[in-house]
Amino acid sequence: MQPIANSLNDKEDVKADYLFNNVEYRSDLMSVDTVKVLNLLNHYLNSTELVRDIGETPDIKLITQLYGDRMMVANATGCSSIYSGSAPSTPYTTNENGEGPSWASSLFEDNAEYGLVCHIGVEALEIESKNIMELNMEQAPEDIQILFKRLDRKYSL
Repeated sequence: MQPIANSLNDKEDVKADYLFNNVEYRSDLMSVDTVKVLNLLNHYLNSTELVRDIGETPDIKLITQLYGDRMMVANATGCSSIYSGSAPSTPYTTNENGEGPSWASSLFEDNAEYGLVCHIGVEALEIESKNIMELNMEQAPEDIQILFKRLDRKYSL
């Protein structure tokens, strides 16, 4: 650690701005089938050393690397709620499209049930979206029809 004045004198803030705003992760250049390579991927945690005395932070970093913007966190009371839900900030961040993990916490210690209800809600929205698309397929432009059919086969909605 050094005083922030030293970092500012060395223009570290300018270098960091360049890095975060102009350099992209290139996950397409390597196979992501090993943990070693997976650790090089973009993660969705602002700080990976939030709570040093517990081992959850590296696990959460790895989970965000695996699931990223598709991740939904149903939290319960405990250490993870202290660093995940300390309003007005959150340790989770977003990608270049503004997408990132969604996070919510139940007042009670029922995160399994709470998470299941969140998942069931997402599934219900997917089914309803599919029904609406199927009912209105004739009116949709051809390129949208092709995309929907491709998604329907890929994800088996």
